[in-house]
Amino acid sequence: MKINLFTKIFVSIFSTFFIVLSLYIYELRASQESAVINNMEVRAKSMSDTITFVNSDNMILDDEVRIFEFIFNFVKDNRDLETIVLSRLHGDELIVKKESWKIIEKKDREDKKNLATGIVFSSYTNKNIFRYKYDVVFSSIKWGELV
Repeated sequence: MKINLFTKIFVSIFSTFFIVLSLYIYELRASQESAVINNMEVRAKSMSDTITFVNSDNMILDDEVRIFEFIFNFVKDNRDLETIVLSRLHGDELIVKKESWKIIEKKDREDKKNLATGIVFSSYTNKNIFRYKYDVVFSSIKWGELV
């Protein structure tokens, strides 16, 4: 069987089209993933700014009960949040989930210096989540972190 010229041209054009389309889809997917992560980062920063702004007096006065009450209600009422971890620089760590919470003493805390913003597996929720680390700073003094 001889392959005629029309078949050769058709196969060549079709394979070129398929390769170009595959490259376009790959680039589009990468661009879309970047846009989604950027959107999540903006939303997380907005939530962190809100928590810090509303609780700034309580954080400065070290009123743990009011801080906990606000964060617990904030997590419970916000459908986009699974968990918030509030770590005071020289204190305990408060982990708040929708239905539960716990306090981890400073000596038992895990190191959060190298936490990356992005989609990661969380040991707190046992699934992939978007993690965002926000430094809480008052008058250029670091108070702690929201994760």
